[in-house]
Amino acid sequence: MIESHKLIRRETSSFGKKTSIVLEDLKRFFLLPGNLSVNLTQSKKDFKVLKTFGLVDEECLYRFRKYKEIPFTFESKINLKWVNHITKVFNEFKASHLPDEFKKMQDKLRIELASAMWTLDSEISMADLAYACFQIFHQQHQTITTELYKTDTNLFKRSLFVSSLNVLLAYIAGYHDIKFLADVYRIGWVLDSGLINNQFSYSILMACQAEKTKPGAGLEYLLSQNRPKEEIELYINHPQRSYEKIQENIDKLFFYPELSQTILYHHEQSNGAGFPQKITYSGLSEFETLVILSNYFVDYTEEGMDRLFDLNLRKMWDVFNEPLYTNLPVYRLKIKVERVLHFWSQFAQTAGAV
Repeated sequence: MIESHKLIRRETSSFGKKTSIVLEDLKRFFLLPGNLSVNLTQSKKDFKVLKTFGLVDEECLYRFRKYKEIPFTFESKINLKWVNHITKVFNEFKASHLPDEFKKMQDKLRIELASAMWTLDSEISMADLAYACFQIFHQQHQTITTELYKTDTNLFKRSLFVSSLNVLLAYIAGYHDIKFLADVYRIGWVLDSGLINNQFSYSILMACQAEKTKPGAGLEYLLSQNRPKEEIELYINHPQRSYEKIQENIDKLFFYPELSQTILYHHEQSNGAGFPQKITYSGLSEFETLVILSNYFVDYTEEGMDRLFDLNLRKMWDVFNEPLYTNLPVYRLKIKVERVLHFWSQFAQTAGAV
């Protein structure tokens, strides 16, 4: 019987606890695993200066030096114990080469993911998974990462969630090649990189969110707001722009460059009502539907993404009952995911993981 690490629950971690922290302590993070505040003495209130998933770069540290005489308060929002544990398991999986060793680590990873992501009593969230996948897969391609962050922090945060969901669904669907999973992760980061432009606006962000409700709603929203034609063109053409943006460095970004074609299809629908190519269900592969599913699962709004700090995949799954998923080409994948994860959960319980 395979022994698995017991599920690390939030009450045994530092999640939600507020602690004092000095500026030097921030340097050990590239991505902040919580909220950072300063205490304004006269108002006796904490003033939030950086939210969870904020980039801790040199520019950030330089900006915070003005608070050097004021104590920082850090509130943990990520279960770092679980993040470090699953990172270790993934690294062991990557390092396994012999067939027996690979099978053992494959089973162990299945148990860990099923225990964390497919049990209702799990206290591991999609936010924890997003932080872990960033730690495991993100080769810091500073240009796209920084440009997304500076364009809009919601686009940046959304890329974190979409990328990690890509990895989870790909592993469930049977894609276990670690290089393939790394490419799946990177696809999530570049899907909306075509929106990096001085014409980007809050209206475009809301158009992307509206498109999740029904095909064509994004364009309708922009037209109703009388947005300039440059913004409308940026919105309509951003899948193509995202694809073209990475072609110059494609061999450095992807192990399998042909997978980048998927970027072109992430707003398509099964009935041909999506954009930009209006492809129908039969024209999309299982892998492309996987990316489409991740793209529609994650909101563009901060409020929508904040819910992912309390939900794992099982708790999110009821969204499939919502009408907006009727025309998404995901039902073959949905059935497969449910069947595989049900089996994994039974396997995890037998192994004593849950």
